[in-house]
Amino acid sequence: MEFNETVPTRFWAKVDRTETGCWLWTAAKNNKGYGKLSIHGTDHIKKLAHRISWQLRYGEIPEGMHVLHLCNTPACVKPTHLFLGTHQENMQDKLNHGRAHYTSSKFSEETRKLITSMRGARQSLNKIAAVVGCDKATIGRYLKKHNQYQPLKDI
Repeated sequence: MEFNETVPTRFWAKVDRTETGCWLWTAAKNNKGYGKLSIHGTDHIKKLAHRISWQLRYGEIPEGMHVLHLCNTPACVKPTHLFLGTHQENMQDKLNHGRAHYTSSKFSEETRKLITSMRGARQSLNKIAAVVGCDKATIGRYLKKHNQYQPLKDI
C-alpha cells in the first residue's frame, strides 16, 4: 500500500523516541496495545502502527507475512526492532513471550482428565487454571463446552 505524502509526517509526530531503545507509539492503540493510525483515502482505513513503520522503512510487506517485535513491546515502532515472520512464527513468538491464550482445543487428553477430575473434587476455576497454566476463563469455557460447568457456591 502506498501512502500519501502526509502519512510519514503524521506518523512520526506520534512517536516518542525513548532512551530505552524502543520508539513508542503515543496515539491511539487497540486493546492489545498496538498503535493504530487512520490512513486517509476513499476507504479511510486504520492500520497498525508497527506495520506502517515497517513499510515506511523497508517497503511493502509480502503477502501472508506478519510484522513481529524483537523487543516484545506492542507499542514499539522502531524499524530495527521489527522483523517479518509467518503466521506460525508469530504464534510461536506469542507463546514464547507469554502473550498466547490457550484454547480448550489445545488441551492434551491428560490435561482434559485433570481438569475434569479437579472440578469433580470441587476445585475452583482459579485453582485449576493455576495448575494447568492458563486463565480462568479458558477453564470455564472448556467445562461449559463439555457440559461439566457447575458453579461452586462455597468456593
